Amino acid sequence: MARTGSIAVAVRIQDGKKQAQSLWLNTFPEFSLLKSQQVSRRVHIRKYRDWRLFFLDCQVDSLESNQTVSWYKNGEIISDGYSFRDNVKGWLVDVTNDRYRINAYGTALRFTLQVRSVSPSTAEFDSGSYQCAVTWSQNDAAVPDGRSRTAEVNIYVIPTSNYPVCRVSNPNGQDVITTGPTTTATTTIVLSGVTHTLTCLSSQSTPAVGLFWSRNDQSGPLPRETHGNDDNTLYIAIDWIPSRNDGSTLTFTCTLQHPGLLSDRTCSLNFNIQYAPIVTIDPTDVMVTEENDEIVLHCNQDANPQVTETVWYYDDDVVNSGGRFRLEGMSLRISTFSSRDNGDHTITCELTNVIGTGSDSVTLTVNIPFPSTKQPYSQRPQTELFSK
Repeated sequence: MARTGSIAVAVRIQDGKKQAQSLWLNTFPEFSLLKSQQVSRRVHIRKYRDWRLFFLDCQVDSLESNQTVSWYKNGEIISDGYSFRDNVKGWLVDVTNDRYRINAYGTALRFTLQVRSVSPSTAEFDSGSYQCAVTWSQNDAAVPDGRSRTAEVNIYVIPTSNYPVCRVSNPNGQDVITTGPTTTATTTIVLSGVTHTLTCLSSQSTPAVGLFWSRNDQSGPLPRETHGNDDNTLYIAIDWIPSRNDGSTLTFTCTLQHPGLLSDRTCSLNFNIQYAPIVTIDPTDVMVTEENDEIVLHCNQDANPQVTETVWYYDDDVVNSGGRFRLEGMSLRISTFSSRDNGDHTITCELTNVIGTGSDSVTLTVNIPFPSTKQPYSQRPQTELFSK
């Protein structure tokens, strides 16, 4: 009765050519061998000239004189001992052909299948379910006397190491900035209501990669994405119109995912969003009813880059520090009111940076009683007190 074991092996193989695509060979659990509790199990990759080959070992503890070890792929026999099936020429009695080779180590009873000429173009063909079996010949056909469990071999074509690539283009279609994997590039843009196209690219792969855009502030869904391929590359693009709601800095990141990669790859675009000052004055409603009242108005701002000039206006006049007015940073302090100030006055804070100017205004209402011209009753002349 055949005994079984199992292995799980992951082997990464890089093509030796510059900028060539990489391969990933992964044998998942359930490659089980025949007839031995103490089996030797290996899967490894070697480079031979300009192509790759991988090995699958089958270990048995004994063979009868009429028995041999055969290999199966996807349920179809590909070798019977040292003979190989060729779809055109039939069976070839040879230790090698263009795709496979058997290495037999007689004293160790280990039979190694070489899968040869592995390349990106053969990745799909070479992937599959591999088994070894002890067989015996009957009417020139191999009859299984017991099979191992299956080794699921998946060979992936991985995007080249210079992907993903992130790009942002202006409305004229010109690239403003381009960045590669694991890097972040910063560009400065001015709010103008124009659309910028963000594109993430990858080389073709097997299976196809997953490309995903995200933004660091996670504020709502991304714009609608466009997918496509061009010149052996895949891409995902979004159209983005910068707004003040995006703040002064924002980062978009493209993530590339592929089952053959040990970890995700990313590239990022960081935007320094510049805009004219956004100004608000606090408090918004101001009223003075006493001569000794004092008010302080604060000029709040959101600007990128920073404000370079601050101007206060009292009605239409520029306010300078002195007398009843005091400028304290971004604040204006006003004191010493009188009835001559009664009425509504417009106070404006105007801020400027290199992008432009912003302002805000509030209304100051002064309502101080006029001084009385009549003397108090007790101080009137006596003739007036008793005239009646």
